[in-house]
Amino acid sequence: MGAAFWTRPSEVSQGLNYDLHMKVLNTQDFGIPQSRRRLYMVAIREDQKVKAFKWPEKRQLSVNALKQFLDRATSGEEILDLSKHTRAKGMSEADLWEKACVLDVGSSTKFQCGRTGVTPYLTKIRLSFQ
Repeated sequence: MGAAFWTRPSEVSQGLNYDLHMKVLNTQDFGIPQSRRRLYMVAIREDQKVKAFKWPEKRQLSVNALKQFLDRATSGEEILDLSKHTRAKGMSEADLWEKACVLDVGSSTKFQCGRTGVTPYLTKIRLSFQ
């Protein structure tokens, strides 16, 4: 992002008496098994400031983090494909629940990306909640 992008919000916030903090954060740096870089902006009105603002500290991704997000139940033909995919990655099916990893079973290999332990996205269709 160019300097103009960062400068303009700062100028506006100063004119309105706000203390503006902007930072690009990645969800994977905060214990979420998903890699998404996003710009976060926090603006605190100067007359409402109680203490100095601090960004949260980075924290490690839990080894079992995906258990919180993925449904162990399978449906359709996915159970037939799971062994093939885990073997291709040199893993056992038990590894899926002991290590943080993502296998996007049923999607086109043309569009798969990511690395073991982190996925660029988790969509509603791939999760267990409605």
